[in-house]
Amino acid sequence: MPDIQLKRLIMPVHVQDDYFDDYDCAVAELNQASIDRIRSLSEFVKIARQADDTIYKIVAWDWCGLKVFKSSYSDEPDEEELQLKEPEEYRIDCLCLNVSDDGFYWTFYPKHTSIYCETAAIAVALLDCFDEVDAREDSDAE
Repeated sequence: MPDIQLKRLIMPVHVQDDYFDDYDCAVAELNQASIDRIRSLSEFVKIARQADDTIYKIVAWDWCGLKVFKSSYSDEPDEEELQLKEPEEYRIDCLCLNVSDDGFYWTFYPKHTSIYCETAAIAVALLDCFDEVDAREDSDAE
């Protein structure tokens, strides 16, 4: 069986609740089928915009297995690298992939809440040239 190359995205999560701080970033591991799906949805948006220029994105249920985490700095004094820690409650609901003509991001709700969350947007063009992107510190990911 051939090795499946996964591309890993680490993205900040924007939460629409000032009191919710269970997690602040999400990790998506994309296989080739996920990457192809994002590209084809992006092309679909481009075609749809030719017919109606008010269309700006398509939203689809997602199966990629987005995982949420809490960022924290290393306990080692010489290391300033952001680390990922699994939160106590990490289940999410209504995971959707949002794709525009040039970018994509995920939206979801923490399980058993009505708190809307979304990841930072990632440029579709980045799908060609990365193995891992950590967008928590890189504002060029959009």
